[in-house]
Amino acid sequence: MAAVFLVTLYEYSPLFYIAVVFTCFIVTTGLVLGWFGWDVPVILRNSEETQFSTRVFKKQMRQVKNPFGLEITNPSSASITTGITLTTDCLEDSLLTCYWGCSVQKLYEALQKHVYCFRISTPQALEDALYSEYLYQEQYLYPFV
Repeated sequence: MAAVFLVTLYEYSPLFYIAVVFTCFIVTTGLVLGWFGWDVPVILRNSEETQFSTRVFKKQMRQVKNPFGLEITNPSSASITTGITLTTDCLEDSLLTCYWGCSVQKLYEALQKHVYCFRISTPQALEDALYSEYLYQEQYLYPFV
């Protein structure tokens, strides 16, 4: 009976009707399997299902252009003898590494290596890319305590 039905559909417009029957079969199979608890694709699931396979933790959202900020607290009082005070603003815990006295040209070359050769993902990798040509290095863990 099903074969006669498909042959009749094929006589009228083969591609359209066969595609319609095939689509109905796939959707019906997915719904039946989902009803009996089998894992089916998300598009065939009921939109009212509230169970999720992974838990997502809520975070407070902030709109920022740059997720990391570094600001000189009082620029008018900053000098070579008294130093500077920096204020940081970062969305996540991070490690701030300051390199003092490095060449701007060497820093530019290191950043070019980061883009075109290899990713610099650790302070040691940046030191290697700078060829350790800096005067002083400091590290701070954010948030500062």
